[in-house]
Amino acid sequence: METLVDLVARSRRSDAPALRAPAHDQFYDYQRLCTETWKTANFLHARGVRARSTVGVGDDARAQSVLAVLGSALLGAKAYVDPPRTVDARVVVAHADDVDGYDLDAGTQRIAYGGEPDAPAVYYFEGDVWSENPTMPPEAAERAAIDVALVTGTRVFTHGELLSAAASVGDRLSLSADTEVAVRAPLADPRALAAGVLAPIYAGGTVVFPDADATADAAVVAPDRDAPESRTLGVRDVDL
Repeated sequence: METLVDLVARSRRSDAPALRAPAHDQFYDYQRLCTETWKTANFLHARGVRARSTVGVGDDARAQSVLAVLGSALLGAKAYVDPPRTVDARVVVAHADDVDGYDLDAGTQRIAYGGEPDAPAVYYFEGDVWSENPTMPPEAAERAAIDVALVTGTRVFTHGELLSAAASVGDRLSLSADTEVAVRAPLADPRALAAGVLAPIYAGGTVVFPDADATADAAVVAPDRDAPESRTLGVRDVDL
Protein backbone atom coordinates (compact mmCIF):
# COMPACT_ATOMS: atom_id res chain seq x y z
CA MET A 1 0.00 0.00 0.00
CA GLU A 2 1.25 3.47 -0.91
CA THR A 3 -1.61 5.87 -0.15
CA LEU A 4 -4.76 5.96 1.96
CA VAL A 5 -6.66 5.26 -1.26
CA ASP A 6 -5.38 1.69 -1.05
CA LEU A 7 -7.16 1.19 2.28
CA VAL A 8 -10.53 1.48 0.55
CA ALA A 9 -9.67 0.06 -2.87
CA ARG A 10 -12.36 -1.92 -4.70
CA SER A 11 -10.48 -5.16 -4.04
CA ARG A 12 -10.84 -4.68 -0.27
CA ARG A 13 -14.62 -4.89 -0.27
CA SER A 14 -15.92 -7.86 1.71
CA ASP A 15 -18.38 -8.76 4.43
CA ALA A 16 -15.60 -8.85 7.05
CA PRO A 17 -16.17 -6.40 9.93
CA ALA A 18 -14.34 -3.09 9.54
CA LEU A 19 -15.72 -0.65 12.13
CA ARG A 20 -18.14 -0.66 15.01
CA ALA A 21 -19.32 2.12 17.26
CA PRO A 22 -22.00 0.49 19.42
CA ALA A 23 -22.95 3.72 21.19
CA HIS A 24 -24.18 5.03 17.83
CA ASP A 25 -25.45 1.70 16.50
CA GLN A 26 -22.84 1.76 13.73
CA PHE A 27 -21.56 -1.54 12.33
CA TYR A 28 -19.61 -1.44 9.07
CA ASP A 29 -18.15 -4.26 7.03
CA TYR A 30 -15.46 -3.55 4.42
CA GLN A 31 -18.05 -3.41 1.64
CA ARG A 32 -19.83 -0.58 3.40
CA LEU A 33 -16.69 1.18 4.61
CA CYS A 34 -15.27 1.35 1.10
CA THR A 35 -18.53 2.36 -0.55
CA GLU A 36 -19.39 5.00 2.06
CA THR A 37 -15.88 6.48 1.82
CA TRP A 38 -16.25 6.80 -1.96
CA LYS A 39 -19.67 8.40 -1.55
CA THR A 40 -18.31 10.80 1.07
CA ALA A 41 -15.50 11.82 -1.28
CA ASN A 42 -17.96 12.44 -4.10
CA PHE A 43 -20.16 14.51 -1.81
CA LEU A 44 -17.19 16.58 -0.62
CA HIS A 45 -16.15 17.11 -4.24
CA ALA A 46 -19.64 18.40 -5.01
CA ARG A 47 -19.19 20.88 -2.14
CA GLY A 48 -16.03 22.25 -3.76
CA VAL A 49 -13.30 20.17 -2.12
CA ARG A 50 -10.30 19.71 -4.40
CA ALA A 51 -6.64 18.71 -4.09
CA ARG A 52 -4.93 20.73 -1.32
CA SER A 53 -8.26 21.93 0.10
CA THR A 54 -8.67 21.76 3.88
CA VAL A 55 -11.58 19.86 5.40
CA GLY A 56 -12.33 20.42 9.08
CA VAL A 57 -13.52 17.23 10.80
CA GLY A 58 -15.14 16.85 14.20
CA ASP A 59 -13.30 14.76 16.77
CA ASP A 60 -16.07 12.25 17.42
CA ALA A 61 -15.81 8.53 18.04
CA ARG A 62 -18.10 7.54 15.21
CA ALA A 63 -17.96 6.45 11.60
CA GLN A 64 -18.62 9.86 10.04
CA SER A 65 -15.33 11.28 11.28
CA VAL A 66 -13.42 8.37 9.74
CA LEU A 67 -15.34 8.66 6.47
CA ALA A 68 -14.62 12.39 6.30
CA VAL A 69 -10.88 11.88 6.82
CA LEU A 70 -10.61 9.08 4.27
CA GLY A 71 -12.96 10.76 1.81
CA SER A 72 -10.88 13.92 1.93
CA ALA A 73 -7.72 11.88 1.32
CA LEU A 74 -9.17 10.38 -1.86
CA LEU A 75 -9.52 13.88 -3.28
CA GLY A 76 -6.04 15.00 -2.24
CA ALA A 77 -7.49 17.27 0.43
CA LYS A 78 -6.10 17.76 3.94
CA ALA A 79 -8.21 16.68 6.90
CA TYR A 80 -7.90 18.78 10.04
CA VAL A 81 -9.46 16.90 12.96
CA ASP A 82 -10.82 19.11 15.75
CA PRO A 83 -9.83 22.36 14.03
CA PRO A 84 -10.01 25.80 15.65
CA ARG A 85 -13.33 27.60 15.43
CA THR A 86 -11.89 30.01 12.87
CA VAL A 87 -10.37 27.37 10.60
CA ASP A 88 -9.67 28.33 7.00
CA ALA A 89 -11.36 25.41 5.27
CA ARG A 90 -13.47 24.64 2.22
CA VAL A 91 -15.79 22.42 4.27
CA VAL A 92 -16.33 21.65 7.95
CA VAL A 93 -17.85 18.28 8.84
CA ALA A 94 -18.96 18.25 12.48
CA HIS A 95 -21.64 17.08 14.87
CA ALA A 96 -25.00 18.79 14.51
CA ASP A 97 -24.61 20.26 17.99
CA ASP A 98 -21.26 21.84 17.09
CA VAL A 99 -21.32 22.73 13.41
CA ASP A 100 -22.85 26.18 13.92
CA GLY A 101 -20.17 27.09 16.45
CA TYR A 102 -17.52 27.72 13.80
CA ASP A 103 -16.75 31.27 12.66
CA LEU A 104 -16.20 30.56 8.98
CA ASP A 105 -15.76 32.48 5.76
CA ALA A 106 -18.89 32.91 3.67
CA GLY A 107 -17.73 30.33 1.13
CA THR A 108 -17.13 27.54 3.63
CA GLN A 109 -19.71 24.75 3.55
CA ARG A 110 -21.04 23.14 6.74
CA ILE A 111 -21.97 19.46 6.93
CA ALA A 112 -23.60 18.08 10.07
CA TYR A 113 -23.77 14.49 11.30
CA GLY A 114 -25.45 12.94 14.31
CA GLY A 115 -28.73 14.76 13.78
CA GLU A 116 -30.55 16.60 11.03
CA PRO A 117 -29.59 20.30 11.09
CA ASP A 118 -32.20 23.01 11.51
CA ALA A 119 -30.53 25.52 9.20
CA PRO A 120 -31.27 24.91 5.50
CA ALA A 121 -27.76 26.06 4.56
CA VAL A 122 -26.21 23.18 6.52
CA TYR A 123 -25.96 19.84 4.73
CA TYR A 124 -27.01 16.63 6.47
CA PHE A 125 -24.27 14.01 6.25
CA GLU A 126 -26.39 10.91 6.75
CA GLY A 127 -29.04 12.08 4.29
CA ASP A 128 -26.95 13.75 1.59
CA VAL A 129 -24.04 11.30 1.41
CA TRP A 130 -26.48 8.40 1.14
CA SER A 131 -27.64 9.57 -2.31
CA GLU A 132 -24.15 10.04 -3.77
CA ASN A 133 -22.54 7.95 -6.50
CA PRO A 134 -21.07 4.77 -4.88
CA THR A 135 -17.89 4.73 -6.99
CA MET A 136 -14.28 5.62 -6.34
CA PRO A 137 -13.78 9.26 -7.41
CA PRO A 138 -11.44 9.57 -10.44
CA GLU A 139 -9.23 12.00 -8.51
CA ALA A 140 -8.13 9.13 -6.26
CA ALA A 141 -5.97 7.74 -9.07
CA GLU A 142 -3.78 10.87 -8.87
CA ARG A 143 -2.77 10.41 -5.25
CA ALA A 144 0.85 9.87 -4.27
CA ALA A 145 2.62 8.95 -1.04
CA ILE A 146 4.04 12.49 -0.74
CA ASP A 147 0.59 14.11 -0.79
CA VAL A 148 -0.48 15.68 2.50
CA ALA A 149 -3.50 13.90 4.01
CA LEU A 150 -3.68 15.27 7.56
CA VAL A 151 -2.79 18.55 9.24
CA THR A 152 -2.72 19.98 12.73
CA GLY A 153 -1.97 23.48 13.89
CA THR A 154 1.77 22.79 13.72
CA ARG A 155 2.41 19.76 11.48
CA VAL A 156 1.46 18.07 8.23
CA PHE A 157 1.37 14.32 7.58
CA THR A 158 1.58 12.66 4.19
CA HIS A 159 -0.18 9.54 2.98
CA GLY A 160 3.12 7.71 3.13
CA GLU A 161 3.93 8.77 6.68
CA LEU A 162 0.50 7.75 7.95
CA LEU A 163 0.64 4.35 6.24
CA SER A 164 4.17 3.73 7.51
CA ALA A 165 3.02 4.44 11.06
CA ALA A 166 -0.02 2.19 10.56
CA ALA A 167 2.15 -0.68 9.32
CA SER A 168 4.55 -0.27 12.25
CA VAL A 169 1.68 -0.35 14.76
CA GLY A 170 0.31 -3.44 13.06
CA ASP A 171 3.61 -5.22 13.62
CA ARG A 172 3.91 -4.10 17.24
CA LEU A 173 0.37 -5.18 18.14
CA SER A 174 0.38 -8.26 15.88
CA LEU A 175 -2.73 -7.05 14.10
CA SER A 176 -4.52 -9.32 11.66
CA ALA A 177 -7.87 -9.63 9.94
CA ASP A 178 -9.23 -11.16 13.14
CA THR A 179 -8.11 -8.32 15.43
CA GLU A 180 -10.31 -5.63 16.91
CA VAL A 181 -8.61 -2.41 18.05
CA ALA A 182 -10.31 -0.12 20.55
CA VAL A 183 -9.64 3.59 20.05
CA ARG A 184 -9.25 5.05 23.54
CA ALA A 185 -7.63 8.33 22.52
CA PRO A 186 -9.00 11.40 20.71
CA LEU A 187 -8.78 11.38 16.93
CA ALA A 188 -7.45 14.92 17.08
CA ASP A 189 -4.12 13.29 17.93
CA PRO A 190 -2.70 12.09 14.57
CA ARG A 191 -0.99 9.22 16.37
CA ALA A 192 -4.35 7.96 17.60
CA LEU A 193 -5.80 8.21 14.12
CA ALA A 194 -2.85 6.36 12.56
CA ALA A 195 -2.66 3.66 15.24
CA GLY A 196 -6.30 3.24 16.23
CA VAL A 197 -8.01 3.66 12.85
CA LEU A 198 -5.59 3.28 9.95
CA ALA A 199 -3.57 0.41 11.46
CA PRO A 200 -6.48 -2.03 11.92
CA ILE A 201 -7.88 -1.13 8.48
CA TYR A 202 -4.43 -1.65 6.98
CA ALA A 203 -4.39 -5.13 8.54
CA GLY A 204 -7.96 -5.90 7.50
CA GLY A 205 -9.10 -5.85 11.12
CA THR A 206 -11.80 -3.90 12.93
CA VAL A 207 -11.81 -0.38 14.37
CA VAL A 208 -13.80 -0.20 17.62
CA PHE A 209 -15.08 3.01 19.17
CA PRO A 210 -16.04 1.42 22.47
CA ASP A 211 -18.91 2.35 24.71
CA ALA A 212 -18.76 1.72 28.46
CA ASP A 213 -19.11 -2.04 28.01
CA ALA A 214 -17.27 -2.81 24.77
CA THR A 215 -13.76 -4.22 24.70
CA ALA A 216 -11.47 -5.41 21.94
CA ASP A 217 -8.36 -7.50 21.38
CA ALA A 218 -6.02 -4.51 21.48
CA ALA A 219 -6.24 -0.80 22.24
CA VAL A 220 -4.63 2.53 21.45
CA VAL A 221 -4.77 4.71 24.53
CA ALA A 222 -4.23 8.32 25.52
CA PRO A 223 -1.60 9.01 28.20
CA ASP A 224 -4.20 9.58 30.90
CA ARG A 225 -6.37 6.54 30.20
CA ASP A 226 -6.38 2.90 31.19
CA ALA A 227 -7.52 0.06 28.98
CA PRO A 228 -8.97 -3.36 29.79
CA GLU A 229 -7.31 -4.85 26.71
CA SER A 230 -4.15 -6.90 27.29
CA ARG A 231 -2.45 -5.55 24.18
CA THR A 232 -2.19 -1.77 24.43
CA LEU A 233 -0.14 0.93 22.77
CA GLY A 234 0.08 4.48 24.09
CA VAL A 235 -0.07 7.28 21.56
CA ARG A 236 3.29 8.51 22.85
CA ASP A 237 4.82 5.30 21.52
CA VAL A 238 3.52 5.75 17.97
CA ASP A 239 6.32 6.71 15.59
CA LEU A 240 4.76 9.56 13.66
